[in-house]
Amino acid sequence: MAPNWGSLRTFGWLPAGQAVSLVISTVTFAVLARTLGTGPFAVFATVLFVFSVVSLLCDLSPQGFIIVHGDDQATRRATWFIVAATSAVAGAAIFVLTGAASLLIVGEILPPLAAGALSAACIAQYIAQVPRARLVIARRYKTLAIVDISATLVAGVTAVAVSLVIASVIALAVQLLVLGVVRGGLLVIAERSLQRGPAGDSEIVRSAHVLRYGARVLPVNIASYLSRSLDTGFLPAFLPAAAAAAYARSYQLVVVPIGQIQLSLGPAILERL
Repeated sequence: MAPNWGSLRTFGWLPAGQAVSLVISTVTFAVLARTLGTGPFAVFATVLFVFSVVSLLCDLSPQGFIIVHGDDQATRRATWFIVAATSAVAGAAIFVLTGAASLLIVGEILPPLAAGALSAACIAQYIAQVPRARLVIARRYKTLAIVDISATLVAGVTAVAVSLVIASVIALAVQLLVLGVVRGGLLVIAERSLQRGPAGDSEIVRSAHVLRYGARVLPVNIASYLSRSLDTGFLPAFLPAAAAAAYARSYQLVVVPIGQIQLSLGPAILERL
């Protein structure tokens, strides 16, 4: 059977989008390394670890549920309810725990503005899950790639601009916030062009299904993240700021891009199966 080259070209938008985003991120890191110095990167490595763990602990994977079980109105209402509840819990926990981790592990007080930006960034990431899942099902891979590139570019430019005003971890937190807000906003806008879909089961039934699905995948997601990221969160407690920052930047430039490509391809592959 001859390969479907048109399908492959469409599918290729996902890794292509991540590749372009990687180039933008690399340039941004190079500039921020000069404008911020090593200290903020060392602190950010720890708070980002806490941010990611808390986000995963509260994440019941509504994006994966929609992709696996289909897109109907009851599912969307149920997943939006789950997103609202879990993002509120995660946002509050991140605001408190990132500050505590920074003080206990790194020995520095995290500025409240940075903690607030991280909290809001988590909520924005959660909001993006439902529209992203619907766009994956609709196979709008080009749209997803353009959204990722645009969000990465705007976030990078914003972070550099902030770093020129204040050489603080705030610039890195703002970068994460802008990335989440721009990406989530563009995905919500793009989702509006999709059809509403069938009614489906009752919202209560779907909510129970979402909770069971999230409970099954949550341990896997946590174990996967901890297995590859535990060191970046705790090394700043044992290494000088310069060494910890160098390690964190190397991790961001080597390991994270590979993970991002896997994450971008995974949902689309699952949807096709």
